[in-house]
This record gives sequence, C-alpha cells and structure tokens, in this order.
Amino acid sequence: MVLVGKNLEIIVLSQILKHILKILGEGLSNYEIARKLYISENTVKKHVSNILSKLELSHRTQAALYAQNMELRYTL
Repeated sequence: MVLVGKNLEIIVLSQILKHILKILGEGLSNYEIARKLYISENTVKKHVSNILSKLELSHRTQAALYAQNMELRYTL
C-alpha cells in the first residue's frame, strides 16, 4: 500500500503503524486497539500520534477516514 501525504509525497509507515491505521479505520478506541494488539494504551497513543504526524493530519477521525479511503482503493 502506498500512502500519500497532503503534499503528494510518498509516506512510509512501519508495519505496526499500518496495522494501527487500519484498525483506526474500524473505529476502535485506543483502549480497544491496545487490547487487540496486546500492547499498552500509552504505546497506542504514541503510535497514533506518529501516524497523525507522518500523514500531516490533525485528528484521529481524519486518520480513520484516510484508512477507510485507502482500504476502499485496494479492495476495488
């Protein structure tokens, strides 16, 4: 999956960040993500913050919508 930022540059995310981004697209909370991945909620918060920064987004809702949009592109 190729991720593209606001300025059309290619964004490289680690596997864990891609996985968390996908789960964000499912609408899970940090707590739910932490439970699902067997990591701490603080670790999830740090990963979400990294995702927002790399994709130049302001809110997790934007990240969730981004993930849903990318999922649609690759399932069609």
